[in-house]
Amino acid sequence: MGKFTTPSPAKKAAGTTKKTAARQVPAASSFSNLSISSRGAPSQTAAAPQPTPQEAAVLVYCQSYSTIPEVFDAVFSGQGQLWQIQLVHEARPSVCYRIVNHWAEFLKSMNESDTSTPANMREFERSWSAKLVITNTDDKDCLGHVPYRIAFYVGGGTAAVANFAGPLDAFFKHRCEDETEPRFASTVAVTWHVLEGEGISIKTYEMDCRTDVQDVKRADFCVAITDAQPPSRQRRHTIAHFQSAAPALLSIVFSGDTYPLRKEFAEADMLGQRDDGTG
Repeated sequence: MGKFTTPSPAKKAAGTTKKTAARQVPAASSFSNLSISSRGAPSQTAAAPQPTPQEAAVLVYCQSYSTIPEVFDAVFSGQGQLWQIQLVHEARPSVCYRIVNHWAEFLKSMNESDTSTPANMREFERSWSAKLVITNTDDKDCLGHVPYRIAFYVGGGTAAVANFAGPLDAFFKHRCEDETEPRFASTVAVTWHVLEGEGISIKTYEMDCRTDVQDVKRADFCVAITDAQPPSRQRRHTIAHFQSAAPALLSIVFSGDTYPLRKEFAEADMLGQRDDGTG
């Protein structure tokens, strides 16, 4: 495993957007034994539940999240860029199961062999400019959060992501060797999905787990940035609502977690008001 070093501030990077294709709605007459999944189009027949496989690759989705990371949490101050790393492991046992407890145990065990590494969650956030977030079931802004989706948020340049890949790999190995939990069939395979052109370089030859890296175009990226909740205290995104108010007038209303951006709104001479829910 490569030695983790303190993230270096990143250069400003242009933001990215994701387009969602319009959903095709079938005619009512075509429905037969209709079943509707929580995400995706209706299916014609209800498929029998499939057992969760014992082995599956850990899918790691990495993408640029923000160029003003300090508005989310003070631990990201001065880093210049924030990255989101989502974890998906559809297997039983899963490395995502009880990840907060297991990550804390991993930090403790790593610190016992190397005292320069963080010993607990508080030190992890402060010294690595990173946070671990588990998406809850409360989707106040109806953005399509995936309940219990795991996401790490890492501040710094592209080197910060490459450095964080080492401890993440060590954590996967730690979980596979943990004798207090159901045993994994073998050391897990890991597939990193990084957005094409973002300059992320993962040193796969330094990893203990079988690791593959795929550069993926935005249109083919399998997760949305809103699948996971943000690392802010309110766990809400800031949402911009666009509406054409007149032929030559565009109305933009910001809602959600606007409080951390109050300074930026004030500098832009944009006034706000509290929504008491009465309309």
